[in-house]
Amino acid sequence: MKNILPTEVNTAISKLEKAGHKAYVVGGAVRDFLLGKQPHDFDLATSATPVEIKEVFSDCKTFDTGIRHGTILVIINDRQLEITTFRTDGNYSDNRHPDSVSFTGSIEEDLARRDFTVNAIAYSPADGIIDPFGGQEDLKNKIIRAVGNPEKRFSEDALRIARAVRFAAQLEFIIEENTDRALFKLRDTLKNIAVERFYTEMIKTICAPAAGVVLLAYHEIFSVWIPEIEPMVSFDQKNKHHIHSVWMHTVIVLSSIDNKPALRLAALLHDSGKPVTFKIGDDNQGHFYHHYAASCNIAEKVFERLRVDHATAAYALEIIRHHDHYLTNDEKQLKRVLSRFGEEYMYDLIKFQKADNMGQHPDFRFRQDELDEVKKTVDRLIEEDSCFKLRDLAVSGNDLIDLGIPAGREIGKILTGLLDAVMDEELENKKEILLAKAKEWHLTA
Repeated sequence: MKNILPTEVNTAISKLEKAGHKAYVVGGAVRDFLLGKQPHDFDLATSATPVEIKEVFSDCKTFDTGIRHGTILVIINDRQLEITTFRTDGNYSDNRHPDSVSFTGSIEEDLARRDFTVNAIAYSPADGIIDPFGGQEDLKNKIIRAVGNPEKRFSEDALRIARAVRFAAQLEFIIEENTDRALFKLRDTLKNIAVERFYTEMIKTICAPAAGVVLLAYHEIFSVWIPEIEPMVSFDQKNKHHIHSVWMHTVIVLSSIDNKPALRLAALLHDSGKPVTFKIGDDNQGHFYHHYAASCNIAEKVFERLRVDHATAAYALEIIRHHDHYLTNDEKQLKRVLSRFGEEYMYDLIKFQKADNMGQHPDFRFRQDELDEVKKTVDRLIEEDSCFKLRDLAVSGNDLIDLGIPAGREIGKILTGLLDAVMDEELENKKEILLAKAKEWHLTA
């Protein structure tokens, strides 16, 4: 592993050891190396106190980012390294932070305070792998297991409940039985952590490879902050298009769409309005009229509660709003969608509708071929530089001003009308034709 560690990490370890201290790479970097992955961040633990760390790296930039808990940020060749003194934690009275920390000279004691065995492994070129809790064996067997007593671990920091689920989704591991039992027992303590911390773990979870498996098994964990999930879980849709509950359908859709945060969030809540709009029709089928609108209302409240950034929330809401609007291979319709929302949204909506269809009854999978044809048409419209944006028109606002039309709202209205007429193939996108029509509209206004 020494030969794989970045030069700056080896330099930091060497400087600390030459000063008479122990130093190890710890946490996720070691786990990822053992899984054959390339780590991006490297955290070090050392027997040196914070003051001693700063002395060792007096020739480098250092920042007291977490000095209260023994952490110094060290910059070596522009690489940021968090170096933390071996420590043990005191009580956690708020389910979030230790009330106090005590420094120790033992790497084993430091590892004992960590969350899961797979994250409680240390490495140094001098001592090799330090693995007092069987993390390597759990990596081999694909198991997430709390270090020591799982109830104690989760009571210390409730975020570890969400982290356990996130690691299971990202690594495609299973959660060990006692750890699993404890996280369900203490799930309500997630309310004691900042919602931003929960959302960070949640978005990583729903964008992970095994998101679907985890959402099925651990929906009660997510429901602590998103209770709107629970009505979907066992909801029988009683409709010929559906053989799954709303939640199972949701999980299939989410697992079938790109792992883009906005799309995964849209998938999570796109049918959340179905339980409140459900009615049995005269055909004895379940119907969910305008459920997209109800789903948007629910999703908007959830996004606000989770403090989802505005751009992501807005994009997800537009996907939810239009996920059930039947896209056809109609150039006029497709141009209008492209005009209003742009190319990225158009392609994402096609992908989303394909994913939505994957969660329906197999008898209706012909929709996949229909949407493939829609995509081909969109590809062609874009390749042909078809007119579906104001900038694509053969005339501009300045051209209309030159006609004698005064600058202002009328010009915008005329340009929009011209664009609609071109997209509907009522007018050719030629300057002289558009100018003539603009003049006619102005004179008859």
